[in-house]
Amino acid sequence: MKCSNADGSWHPGFGACAALFFALVLLVSPPSVAAHDAIATEIPKTKFTNYVIPENSLFVDVTGDDSNRGSAAMPLRTLERAISVAVEGTTIVLRQGTYREGDLFVSKRLTFQPYPGETVWLTGSVLVDDWIEAGDRWRKDEWDVQFDNETYDKRALTTSHPLAGHPDMVFVDDLPLRQVGSLDEVIAGTFFVDYRERKLYIGDSPQGRRVEASVFKRGLRVQADQTVIRGIGFMRYASHRYAGALQIESSNHVIVENNTFAWSASTGLTMIIGDGALIRGNTFLNNGRNGLGAWRYDNVVVENNRFAGNNQERFILHGLVAEAAGAKITVGRNWVFRDNLFEKNLATALWLDMSSYNATIVNNRVFNNLSYGIYYEISARAIIAANLVVGNSSGIRISNASDVKIYNNTLARNSDNIWIQDDERENTDASELQRGITHNTRNIEIRNNILSEGDSSQNPFIVVRDYNSKPRMAADGMISVCDSNAYYRRNQAVPKTLVSWWRGSQELRFADLSEFYRFTGQESHGVLIDDVPENPFFVAEHIGDYRLKPGSIAANKGEKLAAEIAEAMGIKAGTTIDLGVPFH
Repeated sequence: MKCSNADGSWHPGFGACAALFFALVLLVSPPSVAAHDAIATEIPKTKFTNYVIPENSLFVDVTGDDSNRGSAAMPLRTLERAISVAVEGTTIVLRQGTYREGDLFVSKRLTFQPYPGETVWLTGSVLVDDWIEAGDRWRKDEWDVQFDNETYDKRALTTSHPLAGHPDMVFVDDLPLRQVGSLDEVIAGTFFVDYRERKLYIGDSPQGRRVEASVFKRGLRVQADQTVIRGIGFMRYASHRYAGALQIESSNHVIVENNTFAWSASTGLTMIIGDGALIRGNTFLNNGRNGLGAWRYDNVVVENNRFAGNNQERFILHGLVAEAAGAKITVGRNWVFRDNLFEKNLATALWLDMSSYNATIVNNRVFNNLSYGIYYEISARAIIAANLVVGNSSGIRISNASDVKIYNNTLARNSDNIWIQDDERENTDASELQRGITHNTRNIEIRNNILSEGDSSQNPFIVVRDYNSKPRMAADGMISVCDSNAYYRRNQAVPKTLVSWWRGSQELRFADLSEFYRFTGQESHGVLIDDVPENPFFVAEHIGDYRLKPGSIAANKGEKLAAEIAEAMGIKAGTTIDLGVPFH
């Protein structure tokens, strides 16, 4: 089955492809830093594309000349020159090669794409030679590249990576070296930049090897409506906290499609203050903090992307000071995340925060992320449905958010599957309060999900807790309904508590569904299977096949879906539905 058109754009029938991908054999294991090693050493690649070349396009070639007129026969040499001479609406076509350019500003509507079938990289690094051997180190003199190292709150940094906020980067044969803070610390696999003496040191012999160091903060900074960027690789830009290798700001109706964002010091793609965007078919790989970061950008569709290995700089996993995630959205309205793969990010996979509103998170695969799988925080209105969430520290976590519908997800091998909480935070913005963004946890619906055991985790499957110093919201007030979910424990003693349900400072621990229903009225139609050695729901969980077994007790047991949820999931309203992710 093909999931893209011949020109490299995604096929409109991707739902069928997503179902196929869900059913592929995918080995899953509990989250750990060691499990991410294969991602960290993955060599980034660009996608094959075959976009049509319009008439009057401008051509750029690494063998061209900026004095040329930019035709196919007489291409320009640099992207900088092409942007300068292009008129509004021009398509800039880049021929195969690596363009070592950066900090380019785009203020007019342009389309950027590679020549059909060719590989194009924009890279923020330059080749470094003329090394001087200095004992067991090597030195590059007259190194004048310096970056702002003060953009991060020190609380965002971990003791294992205290220089994470420094954007300097060095690569030897495509693999990154780790930055250290003094010359004495330089050993194999590390580098040190002496800003005062203008010297760069590495601990690996450069002889016969390719050494690159980052010199540009970002690739493109776009301030133009209807800009299209597709099929291009962005790599090794020394982005800081507020910058991305590609930065879209104060722009509307942009398309970012089939690109690769890899090994940026902070963020691959940054979006700031805009309305309307399609982020489709991209790869966000091994960026220092976030693959995608956005602030005050509304009405965005993010589909068919891969987010993997992000937060390579090991910023703290939680907290505003770091915001590390595969994708982190703040103050965003009407975001749709569908048919994406989030895997082995060294942080939360998908995090929407700070008064985000009306999010739709459907049909995503969220595997083996070091922190939370899906996190919806101090926000309101969301549909989180039909996601396969496996092997994360927490599957779905809701904090100080209201009106969230959690339907038909399959959650397995997470340390805990669903965690709902409320704390001291209150919204004081009058305009947001009018829209129902209170920052109080309430009206959470949990239906039709499958919750399967973690790997010997003692955490309850569901936790609903009030963290206020003066309790204001019991679990009964946070959850409007929890019903028609299915649970499996290989051993009913692990975890002994199925549901942790807090009323003020009192924790009610329920070991089974009958007890849970008797005390709360929840889960009148829930299903619990205990003490069965093999998972009764899935075809072959041990090899990552999470389709329902033929004749499974979870088949056709789901409550019929309201129209808005059915539409979000891409199925017909009123259809009899299985529990968990509907594989079709």
